Amino acid sequence: MGDVALGVKWRWLEDHPWLGDFALWPSVKFATGSVDQGTRTGTTDASLLLISSRDVGPVHIDLNAGWTHRSGNGEAAPRDAWVWTASFGGAVSGPLGWTVEAYGYPGTGGASGAPPIVAVLAGPTFVVRNTLVLDVGLIVPVQGGQPHALYGSVTYNVGRLWGGGQ
Repeated sequence: MGDVALGVKWRWLEDHPWLGDFALWPSVKFATGSVDQGTRTGTTDASLLLISSRDVGPVHIDLNAGWTHRSGNGEAAPRDAWVWTASFGGAVSGPLGWTVEAYGYPGTGGASGAPPIVAVLAGPTFVVRNTLVLDVGLIVPVQGGQPHALYGSVTYNVGRLWGGGQ
């Protein structure tokens, strides 16, 4: 088991003319992994992800920007790091859909700094029910050290913790 992170996605705006559905996702990662097994950075991280979502016709668009600040001296992991994503998806037929995403990590400095990375991922999605989505796909590097990769994920929406609506 590696480090443990906790976060909550908090939707601030709905149907805003410029930002669409806008949310903040603050999180904290604790250094709980094993140094001996190499499953930790030894840092506590505070992150904030800004999320803008909207539908344009049949296409769903998510634009995200995030920042992470880490404890430590920057040798195990950069003290500050950024991420951006632009993803697009839609339905194909019934529960089958598609997604394409471009993402990047601007370069970081310090002892553990890294050059910028830009990559594109694409693949099918499958909606099991409105709260459960499965997806798989391929990641292809555009710039930097991102390797070619296959990915798979399960997304489960637990719903609202408080307030009305569904």
